[in-house]
Amino acid sequence: MNEYEMPQNIRVCGGGIPDDNVLDTLSEDGRYTHLLCRTIRIGSLKVFPTERVFISRHGIKLTLPLNQTQVTVKIYRHEIVKVLAHFGKGMPVIFYYIRARVGPRIREQLNMTKNSKFYFDPSSPDETHRRITLLPEKIPDEVKCILSDIYSKTSSGSEEPQDGPCLEELSIKEANNILVKSSPPELRNVNSAAPPIPAPVSQPVQTIYIYKPTGISINTEDYACLDKEQFINDVIIDFYLGFLLQEMATPHIREKTHIFSTFFYKRLTQKPTRKISGSIEGDPHISAAKKRHSRVQSWTKNINVFEKDFIVVPINSNAHWFLAIICFPGLKGCETPEGRAVEECQRFRSLRKRERIKLDEMQKTGKASGSVTIGNTTISPVTKAPGTPASTDPAAATSLLVNDEEEENRDEAESEGEDFVQFGEESQEAAAGANSSGERAQSPLRDFDGPVRHPCILIFDSLPQAGNSRVRVVATLRDWLAVEYQVNRNKDQICWNRIL
Repeated sequence: MNEYEMPQNIRVCGGGIPDDNVLDTLSEDGRYTHLLCRTIRIGSLKVFPTERVFISRHGIKLTLPLNQTQVTVKIYRHEIVKVLAHFGKGMPVIFYYIRARVGPRIREQLNMTKNSKFYFDPSSPDETHRRITLLPEKIPDEVKCILSDIYSKTSSGSEEPQDGPCLEELSIKEANNILVKSSPPELRNVNSAAPPIPAPVSQPVQTIYIYKPTGISINTEDYACLDKEQFINDVIIDFYLGFLLQEMATPHIREKTHIFSTFFYKRLTQKPTRKISGSIEGDPHISAAKKRHSRVQSWTKNINVFEKDFIVVPINSNAHWFLAIICFPGLKGCETPEGRAVEECQRFRSLRKRERIKLDEMQKTGKASGSVTIGNTTISPVTKAPGTPASTDPAAATSLLVNDEEEENRDEAESEGEDFVQFGEESQEAAAGANSSGERAQSPLRDFDGPVRHPCILIFDSLPQAGNSRVRVVATLRDWLAVEYQVNRNKDQICWNRIL
């Protein structure tokens, strides 16, 4: 028998379905699941899948991104030796141990050779080559029940024994030890030197630290999310931003900076799930901007954001964190540190025009181009080296991993073509308008080359290809500022898109 072939007595399953195709067919008994994984390891090969893993009583089917194509790897039940799993919320993981004779077939499908950088061999003494590892986003209780039923010795509702592996559940320590052994040597040393996770998920969550300046407490679950291949949660983001402001900034910067909670933008853009009597949400005569503002109106009852120089807004989109920073929201145009109005000088106009061209190119090609220089600081987009497989870039894959209904239903403002990069004429008009209204006593300076306080919204994001999707964030924050100004200052609403 060819080593790639399956034994004849198990080539055909119930209903006459050939075993070759059984993993393309849903089980009629409902004993199957589709598991969303953020990473999959086949031996030492690590990929970031965009397709869910199919698991049934007949085996597993993996769809792996490889060299800009999708490769399907099927592993049948009789080829699985052992299944180990940890179902904790902090680090769910499933390990598959496969029969040695299946290794050549998988290596052929993934174009692996002895000289390859990545290799898989179930019988190898090298721990990094021996197993298949699934790192799911999460394993809900119902999926855990299905997996336990699939890998049990008897089928659900029946005492008839089944062939194949049983599921063995691991503690978080046991699972972490296997992950460390599976890691490349350079990462293994880092992992082994790292402090252990304070408490298993099965133990009660305990507070381990309270940062007194902000009152934010860190518990064992928050600390666990700092481990390898974990998503940083909102508590860590809130703590770290507060820590930077309190410990690293000067007293003047602390006084002139306000950091919103990680829930601010989510609340701003989250439509209510149920109708509330007397709420303006259902009033068709109220603008969308005012409805959004009403959801967070109480967030600024003790603060005047227009007296601040910087408003920091942390935002989570598709499990990816980035920052929006509103700079000098109280200004109506550029000015010197002494308060003298400044026409947007030639260097700003040139920068805007150059970045407008780059943004147009990025929107057409989906790729970031070049770097941005602000003063003496150059900000370069993070791009992959030529020939690097797409699957080795975790940041780039993150936006494809999460299918979040909240993301699709976000109530954000419609963006316009000039939301990200605007030309100098608008700020000049704004400054001129301010001067004509008597708020600026002196005419704007021309071609001023000193430090300038420039009202704008900056987006700090490690994903260069996300730029085109952030214009809605800019438009939403600008709308919120306009209504906030109107409500708190009892003045006519300002057209902030001509300033920010």
